Amino acid sequence: MTPFWRRRRDEDLEEEIRTHLAMAARDRVDRGEPPDAARAATHREFGNVALTKEITREMWGWRWLERLVQDLRYGVRMARRSPGLTAVAVLSLALGIGVNSAMFTVVESILLRPLPYAAPDRLIMVYSVGSFGPITFRDGNFTEADYVEMLKLDVFSQLAAYAAYPAAVTGGGEPVRVPRTQVTPTFFTALGVAPALGRAILPSDDATAETRAAVISDAFWRRRYQADPRVLGATTVVEGIPHVIVGVMPASFNFPPKTELWTPVQIRPTYRANTSVKLLGRLRDSVSPPQALAVLQTTLTNLARARSTTGRVVERERVSLVDLRDSLVGKVRRLLLVLLGAVGCVLLIACTNVANLLLARAASRGREMAIRTSLGAARGRLVRQLLTESVLLACAGGALGLVLAYVTLPAALSWLPPDVLPRTDEIQVNGAVLVFTFVLCVATGLVFGVSPALVSSRAQTIRSSHQRVDAGSPRDSRLRGGLVIAEVALVLVLLVCAGLLLKSVWKLQHVDPGFHPDGLVTMNIALPDRIYRTVEEKRAFYERLLDRMETVRGAADVSAVTFLPFGGLLVNGDFTIEGSERCKPPSLMVDKPSVSERYFKALGIPIVRGRPFEPRDTAAAPLVAIVSETVARTCWPGEEAIGKRLTMDDPSKGRWLTVVGVAADIRQADLSRSPVPAIYVPMRQESHSFFLNAMSFVSRSGPNISSELREAVRELDPSLPVGPMQMLDDRLAGSIAEPRLRAAMLLAFGALALALALVGIHGVMSYEVVRRTAEIGIRRALGAPTAAVLRLVIGRTMRLVALGAAGGVAGALAVTRVLRTFLFGVEPFDPATFASVAGALVAVAVVASAIPARRAALVDPTVALRSE
Repeated sequence: MTPFWRRRRDEDLEEEIRTHLAMAARDRVDRGEPPDAARAATHREFGNVALTKEITREMWGWRWLERLVQDLRYGVRMARRSPGLTAVAVLSLALGIGVNSAMFTVVESILLRPLPYAAPDRLIMVYSVGSFGPITFRDGNFTEADYVEMLKLDVFSQLAAYAAYPAAVTGGGEPVRVPRTQVTPTFFTALGVAPALGRAILPSDDATAETRAAVISDAFWRRRYQADPRVLGATTVVEGIPHVIVGVMPASFNFPPKTELWTPVQIRPTYRANTSVKLLGRLRDSVSPPQALAVLQTTLTNLARARSTTGRVVERERVSLVDLRDSLVGKVRRLLLVLLGAVGCVLLIACTNVANLLLARAASRGREMAIRTSLGAARGRLVRQLLTESVLLACAGGALGLVLAYVTLPAALSWLPPDVLPRTDEIQVNGAVLVFTFVLCVATGLVFGVSPALVSSRAQTIRSSHQRVDAGSPRDSRLRGGLVIAEVALVLVLLVCAGLLLKSVWKLQHVDPGFHPDGLVTMNIALPDRIYRTVEEKRAFYERLLDRMETVRGAADVSAVTFLPFGGLLVNGDFTIEGSERCKPPSLMVDKPSVSERYFKALGIPIVRGRPFEPRDTAAAPLVAIVSETVARTCWPGEEAIGKRLTMDDPSKGRWLTVVGVAADIRQADLSRSPVPAIYVPMRQESHSFFLNAMSFVSRSGPNISSELREAVRELDPSLPVGPMQMLDDRLAGSIAEPRLRAAMLLAFGALALALALVGIHGVMSYEVVRRTAEIGIRRALGAPTAAVLRLVIGRTMRLVALGAAGGVAGALAVTRVLRTFLFGVEPFDPATFASVAGALVAVAVVASAIPARRAALVDPTVALRSE
């Protein structure tokens, strides 16, 4: 039976009892009894009608739901009777539950939600693991020959290879440079995703044909082709090669992240000169990841041993398998879990505030509870009623918090620096978030409601209704004090974590990168091999562009470099010095930028010895190089590096470079790491075409000349896309965007927790003053000065804060160990940070207790005693 039929059943029960009584009375009348006496006797014989109804209803079931509805109605009435307390409680809970719902939305979308592919749990990334010189890698690529060998193994139902490189796209609009991924025909089938329009890349799509196939992303289709469905069959030019658009991917497809163009990749079965492809596999249903790993490791080890002349296996032949989702989100997992823990602390602080509010309200409800107890209400029934009221408050706060999360989350995500979090396009409130919020509301209501409920019900079992009822016993006061202590401890943990991260960011911002980025605008140019085939053609174009940029009004110190500091690309390699085994791998790996002669002046990199590059350092002149201080110090300790010779090719080729200068070390890509050793070569002498495929140009000028710089490129080659121009100091600042985000979010949560603590301490001390009004009145009547009364209130606050701070320090010492990997130049136990946070908490506590202390100092003894 459902509760919706209860009214009908009640009516039927009422009619049945009435009919039974009438029939019994009529039988007695028929036997000669007077009607009034017959009805009275029938009622005496039947017994308590109301009790019979209750017993019958219990047998029907659903009684618990009826009582719950009664409790909810009563809870709503109680909330209306105390609008101030209800508003404060709901707002506190809305903030606590809201930030938790928002944070869970992010965590669920990034870490928990399955990838939008077929059977995503079977998708894995295959990585090579090892080291090359001082460089250790765990997500390395494979050679094309390795991929061909793995295809023969019976562990994958599909195995795909891909390589991601930006590509210039011309035709059909303004030349642009887009993220492009070259893939094997098995790429889309391995993921189990089909294009929304057209088809995917097929085995028949030749990667070396004059005209090749291309699949584009939904975003690129809408931006460049205005979502025209007739785009299929259109021709676009990618890196100087015509491509026919054969498909458009769904809007939800985003792998590899940010890719806008997929084209066929050329696989050379015997090519082992370079590890150029990443591998994505779909495991067979009968194969587990450990089994697949064992087979792959054995196969590659045997291949490596067969190729080795010594029988040894090089370090990088080791393999690892990583779940595809973990490969995308693994780097941010710890950050998100730390932030989720932080918002959990905020919610606990909100719970302590509401618990103290309910404890204070219990005093005003003492007589009510005493009367209900005297009328037979069991303690369990009272506790259930009070917990229902608490859960009702939590649900109201949760509903408001969910609205706040839904409204503020998009704005917060738009504020995030780009590429800090993966899968941001999938972050949205869904059914899982709603269920989480509901469960959190119920759990929260029980957490902050259980103590007030037990205190209220316990107090009333030992008092009668005619006695003065007061929930402000010393035991209850200790409970309120304990909640304040817990609140202070949680706030201190949050603020210490935020303080450590802030100090770490401050230290990062004050690291000397070794160059001066202020006022430098950067511009990236990439030359397609199809058009610029030789190294001479590429060098000639860059030299013409440098000459043309120098004529732009406002441009100064125009220069070029292959690997711009903090430009997102860094290539390390080995080298050999003449006449020595020193500085061969694995002893030292260096960055190998090619630069124009004004590069060092433009970036303000000091040449500590020797000379910079000069216009006379052409391809026809003797080959020269400039080494960084680390290279000079490591390779020629105690000697002068100027005049020494080295090569970055096979020594048998005889391309020896003479060191003409020593430059100061710079940080190339990460402020938190040591400077990268480097060997600079003149751009005019660069002999490797690969290193000249792309070049970054810098000019000490303002960003207002961007259009003129773009025009300079168009004059020389209208088909070349110009990458977005950016100030070099912005690039430098972007390199610490993630540390700033961590610090900012923890600081925001800490500030919210501190505000809640301020409200909580103020509320507790205000109630303490009200509860002890008579005591304060007696003290004043006996001559206690105002300062003594102030010390009474503020001293109580300081004792609670001191105990909370002690617990918070212990908790922070345990928690901050988790932050060790996020810190730079700061130890998890930093005395200055701990002392600063403790001092801030003391100041806040004094402010919070100042108003209640002043109110206590102004108590009139006669009024206070009369009220008693």
